[in-house]
Amino acid sequence: MATRIENILLRARDTLADSQGERWSDARLIRLLDEGQQDVAKHTKILKGEVDLLVNIDQAIYDLPSDVWLLTRAAYNNCKIDFYSHSQLDHLVKTQALTQDYSNDHTYYSNDTSISSCWETDTGSKVEALVYDRRNMEQIRVYPIVNTNDEVTFTTDNSDFIGSELLGVVTGMDNYTFNSNFGVVTEIYDPNVESTFSDVFGVLTGVAAGKLHLWYIRMPNAVTSVSSELEIPKMFDTALKHYVVSNAFDDDYDTRFAEKAQKAAALYERELGIAQDTQAKDGIRDGQARKTTYRGAFN
Repeated sequence: MATRIENILLRARDTLADSQGERWSDARLIRLLDEGQQDVAKHTKILKGEVDLLVNIDQAIYDLPSDVWLLTRAAYNNCKIDFYSHSQLDHLVKTQALTQDYSNDHTYYSNDTSISSCWETDTGSKVEALVYDRRNMEQIRVYPIVNTNDEVTFTTDNSDFIGSELLGVVTGMDNYTFNSNFGVVTEIYDPNVESTFSDVFGVLTGVAAGKLHLWYIRMPNAVTSVSSELEIPKMFDTALKHYVVSNAFDDDYDTRFAEKAQKAAALYERELGIAQDTQAKDGIRDGQARKTTYRGAFN
């Protein structure tokens, strides 16, 4: 049975009048199909992703998954938090819009409009916001830097420092029952606490301060062969065919193919517009969407 990609390429070759692959190789058409899927994903923002990131003590910057394109929502320990760019946070600190409950070292000058921009070193007990902009779209910064864990603290034989693989032998845990004489931890059950273990021997290497949950628009995985899986819905298959045809014709130096390339490009835009309209309505026909009225706890 032909794969989905094989069916798209078959129909593209029908339009290209190249059923035997004499002018365009499968490899070239597959590369165009890969570009087409990425183009559709960018225009429609249809591919969604979610990820959990453990927030560690004294760590400010965290790597994002490689397929992240646009972050859309964030929560810290199940509570929604906002995004800020560096310039926005600079402005908020300057206007003293942020609460100053953190152990920071802001220096106020005689000129009220000048405050030293040292918010990147602010610390606190929980994440209040995320800093994300074009400076580095592969990483995210938490604000403030978490320097304590309100949920659990533990001590070891050697030090109170959390996160070192040289430790791991636990001698006590506040607010938790500890019944091992040897300091070997096999499990910590608490929905608000994240713990990490280095191996199967119960060596505790860290207790995270909390958990970030991120929602984002993602880019599709690469299409490298006819057996690859397309990640956008099948409703875009006709659009993908027109994308491949348009760009294949555009490859050719023969000016006779220029008009055909433009025609296929117009058909691609038409199909993409129809799909975008469907996506904007969340796939629900007009008049069929349900309306929900929020009722608060005291209603």
